[in-house]
Amino acid sequence: MPANHSFDHGSRSFSHSEQANVVVMHQLGLKLHEMPRQLGRSWNAICRYATDPINHGKKHKLPQTTQHPHLPIGKCRNSRLQHYKELVCFETKKRMVSL
Repeated sequence: MPANHSFDHGSRSFSHSEQANVVVMHQLGLKLHEMPRQLGRSWNAICRYATDPINHGKKHKLPQTTQHPHLPIGKCRNSRLQHYKELVCFETKKRMVSL
């Protein structure tokens, strides 16, 4: 890549004019690898915008229940006893049945 191109690494999302430029370039048939050179933005930023323009610039956070499906809500994810909890409950029930 030529040294005279500088990329703007400071702003996370595109301005409205940059978004319009990407849309127009796409409609004109400009390839994805050429758009960063024209706009002065990274290939990754343009590719992420082109694949999902509606959610571009928004934070994506999964609900807590889907981030760690093996843990109930509110439990510490670093708990060492969490892995043995079901085993202890099973052993206790087994003893109660045999009495």
